[in-house]
Amino acid sequence: MGTIGFLGFLIAMPKLDISEITSIYYCSPIASMLMGRLILGELLVKWDILACIFSLAGMLMVIKPPIIFNLLPWTDGTATISLEKTIGMLCMGVCLTTYSLSMLIMRSTSHLKLPVFNMVHLYGVANCCLGGVLILIIAP
Repeated sequence: MGTIGFLGFLIAMPKLDISEITSIYYCSPIASMLMGRLILGELLVKWDILACIFSLAGMLMVIKPPIIFNLLPWTDGTATISLEKTIGMLCMGVCLTTYSLSMLIMRSTSHLKLPVFNMVHLYGVANCCLGGVLILIIAP
């Protein structure tokens, strides 16, 4: 799962600005929180929801997706988005989703008697190995 996210990150790097990449990636706590509610049944309080709304609004202000900003009355409604940028944003969405899912897996298996460090270490080693293989295959 981490390798797929890493591959999405690598594909998105040349297609998006660094501000867009970091804005999307920094929404991973929001995605983790929402997936935790949907998958693990964790409770959300009103402050969590409020923080989620403000964080998403901030991300949208940085990314400025035309599909949303064309609807605003003070814009001319002619903004477009290139295919490369769309592919980059979709790849960053895959990166965000896989990272959030991996955090949920770690949280849901935390009741096991394995130390968290061993789980993180094994996950990191597997991700680095598979990511390195993908870079060797795709890069040339």
